Amino acid sequence: MTRQVAGHMDKAADNMRAPQGRASPALAIRRLGKNFEALRAVSDIDLEIGRGERHAILGPNGAGKTTLFNLVTGDLLPSSGTILLDGRDVTRLPTHLRIRSGLRRTYQKSLLFGSLTVEKNLFLAVSGVRGRRQALFPGRADKSLYEEAHRCAEQVYLTDMLDKTVDNLSYGQQRQLEIGMALVGEPHLLLFDEPAAGLSPTERTHLTDLLEQLPRDLSIGLIEHDLDIALKVADRVTIMQDGRILASGTPAEIVADEAVQRIYTGESHHG
Repeated sequence: MTRQVAGHMDKAADNMRAPQGRASPALAIRRLGKNFEALRAVSDIDLEIGRGERHAILGPNGAGKTTLFNLVTGDLLPSSGTILLDGRDVTRLPTHLRIRSGLRRTYQKSLLFGSLTVEKNLFLAVSGVRGRRQALFPGRADKSLYEEAHRCAEQVYLTDMLDKTVDNLSYGQQRQLEIGMALVGEPHLLLFDEPAAGLSPTERTHLTDLLEQLPRDLSIGLIEHDLDIALKVADRVTIMQDGRILASGTPAEIVADEAVQRIYTGESHHG
């Protein structure tokens, strides 16, 4: 029975990877809503992230940004609406199948293993995405898992830190590692939830450079309170307020929007 269930799960994931027409965006959200009892946290959201697009989701605290990401990744199930990844309906699929379809995310709070090395954290990420048993000892691991872990470390400039434990990294380096772990398995869509939170000005500059140098065929959704980072990295920007979309457009259009200036822009520069 276990093998049959696993076979069905593999088939579902393979179907989600089926080639789509170029018109299908990486992410399409249709009339998405989420209620927490009497609270309407997200209401009738329509949003798309095109293939290879960098799309920033901005707004004041409590606007519903993280709840939106939690719905996309399957951490929460919606009360209404539809979520499409590469043209496939994933609205009710569990998180692990969305991951296998090419979706990744980072979180506001670190999910790293502090007592393990950079290499081991990346190895565990590779092992998890590939659906392998997580082995903590190199002798039990497939060599290819470590090779991919090293490639991801190189992408986020941590090759020289592979033997360091996470607890001995700076906060900025930990953020780099989280991005490296999210890049495991060559995802199609990567969601960043406030990656610059808690970083120093120098670390924010390094983070911006890293985000700009990610592969251009990787679609990105970015929640970020640092307006300078968001506007520099993003191709398009959506502003949320009270669980709804207030405005959407290019960075230049958003900066010029009077409603955005009144409701959000001043606050964003203060975190």
